[in-house]
Amino acid sequence: MLQEQGKRTELLFIDPDYVEGKNVPRSNFCHAEIGQPKAHTLARRYAAAWGIEIASLVEGFQLEMVDRKRTRDTLNVVVGCVDNGAARRELAQVLDETKGDGRRRVAEYDEGKRTVRDLYLDCGNMEDKGQVLLGTVTRAEEMRSCLQMPTLCTALPSPAWQHPELLEDLEEELADNDLSCADLMMRNAQSLMVNQMIAGIAADYLMRLLLTKNLQRYATYYDLQRGSGYSLYTTPKHLARTINRPVEFLTNLKSKGRANR
Repeated sequence: MLQEQGKRTELLFIDPDYVEGKNVPRSNFCHAEIGQPKAHTLARRYAAAWGIEIASLVEGFQLEMVDRKRTRDTLNVVVGCVDNGAARRELAQVLDETKGDGRRRVAEYDEGKRTVRDLYLDCGNMEDKGQVLLGTVTRAEEMRSCLQMPTLCTALPSPAWQHPELLEDLEEELADNDLSCADLMMRNAQSLMVNQMIAGIAADYLMRLLLTKNLQRYATYYDLQRGSGYSLYTTPKHLARTINRPVEFLTNLKSKGRANR
C-alpha cells in the first residue's frame, strides 16, 4: 500500500535462529520448515503473499544495519521481537544519538529539535501476557514541547525508557545459571495464542502509523488469560506520567492559577 502511494519501501527480516519443532504450533511455522533459517522462511512467505521483494539476513541485529539506511528523507521503523536482554539492548541503541565512543549518530535537527528518522516498536510476551511499545527518543529534553500542537505528538519515550527492566538479562541467560532443561522449559512456557495476539496488536500499530495515520497510543498491554488489555495514549497525562515530568513540560503551556495537588 505504501508503494501504491508512491513511497519507496524496503523490508528486511533479521534473525540468526532456525525453525525448531517447538516453533511450529506457536509461531505459525510448518513441519516442512524445521531446520530452515527463520528470516529466509518468513521473507519468502510474505514476499509471495504481498508481491514485494523482501531481503533477509541470518545473523543477529547490529546497529550499523540501521545507520547504513539513514538518509535525510528516510524513515526507519525497527520492529523488535526478541526474547533476551542482550538483543533488546542492541535494538534500543537505534534511538540513541551517539555511538559508544561519543560521536554523534543523529545529526539532523530542524530549528533545534531532532527530526524523527527512527522509530522502535518492541514486542514481547510471557506465558499469557504481552506488550507492544513504541518510542522515538531516549532523553527527557527530547520530549520537551512534543505536544505543543494539540493534534500532533512529535516524540515518544523509547521502549527501554518505558520499561528499563526489558534490557536486563533473565536468569536463564546468565552463563553461571544452574537451571536444568526442565526448568528452562517451564520458564519459557507460552500459551498457544499469545504470540498471535501480540503480533496482531503490533501489526495494527504499523497500519495506523504508516497507512491510516491515526495512531493515538504508544503502549498496549494484554492479558490473554483474563481476556483484558489496556493502552497508554499520546495525551499529556499519560506521557507526563511515563517520563515523570509535569504536563507543562510536554505542552509548553504555563499553568494558570494554583496547581492541583
